[in-house]
Amino acid sequence: LEQRCESERRNVERTTTIVAQSDEAEVACTEEFEHIRSEIAALQGEVQDLEEEHDSLRSRHSHRHAESRRAEDQYRDALKERRLAEQRAKDLSEEIAGTLQQLSQLSAELEQSNQELDEARAAVEQEEEQWQQVNEQKQQKLR
Repeated sequence: LEQRCESERRNVERTTTIVAQSDEAEVACTEEFEHIRSEIAALQGEVQDLEEEHDSLRSRHSHRHAESRRAEDQYRDALKERRLAEQRAKDLSEEIAGTLQQLSQLSAELEQSNQELDEARAAVEQEEEQWQQVNEQKQQKLR
C-alpha cells in the first residue's frame, strides 16, 4: 500500500513538473510572438512612411535624384527587415503550434495520470474496507 501511495505521489509530482514546464514554454513563446508582432507593425509603419517619401522624391526635379536614391536604399533596407521579421513571426508561429501540440499531449498525459490516480485511490479505499471487515470479523471472533 505504501509503495502504491509513493508511486502515485511520484506520478503526481512528475505530472506537476510537466505542466509547469509546459506553462513556462507557452508564456515565453507568447511573449516572443507579441514582441515580433509589434516589430512587424513598427516596420510596416516605416515602410509606409518610406513609400510616401519615395513617391514625393520621384516627382521632384532631376537634381534631387541623389536624395531619391537614398530613400530607395532605406526602403529596401526596411523591406529586408520586414521580411526577416515576417520570417521570424512565421517561425515563431510554427514553434507555438508545436508547443500547443505538446501542451495538448501533456494535457492528455495529465488526464491519464489523474485517471490512474483516481483508480489507485479507489483500489486503496477498497483494500481499506476489506481490512476493516477482516478486523471486524477478528474482533467478533475474539468476543
